[in-house]
Amino acid sequence: KTCKISSAFSYIFTLALTLTNEQKILDSIGKLHISEQGVEMIANFEMNVGTAKAWGLVEVDENGEVIGIYPHYVFKQDKNGNYISDGGITLGYGHWVEQKEYNVNDDEKNLIDRYANGASFNPPYIPENGVPYIVPNSSYVTMDEARELLIQDLQEAEESLNTFLENNDIELEQHEFDALISFAHQYGKDWWFKREEKLMTQFIRDGKGNYDPEEVREVFAQHDYDERRAKEAEVFINGYQ
Repeated sequence: KTCKISSAFSYIFTLALTLTNEQKILDSIGKLHISEQGVEMIANFEMNVGTAKAWGLVEVDENGEVIGIYPHYVFKQDKNGNYISDGGITLGYGHWVEQKEYNVNDDEKNLIDRYANGASFNPPYIPENGVPYIVPNSSYVTMDEARELLIQDLQEAEESLNTFLENNDIELEQHEFDALISFAHQYGKDWWFKREEKLMTQFIRDGKGNYDPEEVREVFAQHDYDERRAKEAEVFINGYQ
């Protein structure tokens, strides 16, 4: 009798798991996910290896190959042009953690404790040139770990953009989707809904999948990070060449 009850519970659990997996498959149908080329593009935007080497943010092996990225402080300019802290610690390809997230999010706390245990979220000093520098006494994040962390971050951007596209009955090509994921990744997962007054949001909604190349370039150019925006615009228009 006990065996029959155990078998029944096992069957119910297996059935529930199967239904859950099937629902996940159904939910993913019609939704786009960033391509491998898209991940590489964004990784290069977030942490150019040559620049990171020049700034001393990476660990290299005996052959000079980069094997890891150290947690580092990043700086931005205020309205007067002075450099100030961005308020957090950056790991890998642009994964940013602030004190508030560290205090309430176990995943973020575990990341910081693993790679920058005991580090202050306030940098010891502000460099005059605004160049990022390594968090003292930190350990590097391997390139594979940094990539996985980036992919996890991009999944939130994917979900947000897919919801926006679905709500507005818009279909995009893969390269267009990649370019918009790269674009929105800097603004946070809810950008498409909290920033509906933004030009890009209106442009994508109004175009419904039909976009004039020159208008695409103009729209991307009217947002921050000029060089990155220009490259994203070309990927949106022409794909990867």
